[in-house]
Amino acid sequence: MSEFRTGRPPTWRVMIYVFIAMAIPVYFTYPRLHTLSPTLKVVFWIYIFGVGLMPIYFGVFLPWVAKRKRTWIVEHQTLKNLYLPEFILTPNDYGWSAQLPGAPRLFGQEVFLEIHTRLIPSEPKVLPPVSRSQASLVRSLIPALPSILQLVERELMAYNQKHAPDFLAVIRHPHIWLNSECDDGGSWTFVVGRTDNPDFGYDLEFRGTELIKLCAGD
Repeated sequence: MSEFRTGRPPTWRVMIYVFIAMAIPVYFTYPRLHTLSPTLKVVFWIYIFGVGLMPIYFGVFLPWVAKRKRTWIVEHQTLKNLYLPEFILTPNDYGWSAQLPGAPRLFGQEVFLEIHTRLIPSEPKVLPPVSRSQASLVRSLIPALPSILQLVERELMAYNQKHAPDFLAVIRHPHIWLNSECDDGGSWTFVVGRTDNPDFGYDLEFRGTELIKLCAGD
């Protein structure tokens, strides 16, 4: 019965087995139909109607649903990569994650890409794809990444010299973050977390390749 669980339309052999199983009660009940009460007669004819619809249900409706589902999956996969086909995008609660070309590193840790396309998980229910402006912004940042990473490292070192000199030992998940609320084609944030405080992070806000400000906190 794995064909039912996987969403593929059942084979005609399975359909015949089910049809025979449902037809057996009809075979034994029909000769005594005149002895049944009016209510049971109605139930019997409804049952007959259901058995008659089985070939249409299994042979036409389920294959059509399966085909539509496959088509939707293909279209959605194509849509999500419409503007960034060179990236392998992984969905999450708020948007899409991806590795960056060349696996760039900040203080020895790989830098990732996080593109948020919705503010609340499951709203909308279908995860929106990356927008054209977000894709354009990502592409504009790739050539400038070496100089951006040098700038981020300098700023974090200067900030933590007096606040947390040992911060290099606890940094985690450095990433470029595009916020769905600021989808203006230029605004983005470089985020660096800390292993000793998951709620704490360093946010370096950029406009294009220009650093606007550095914020740190929960």
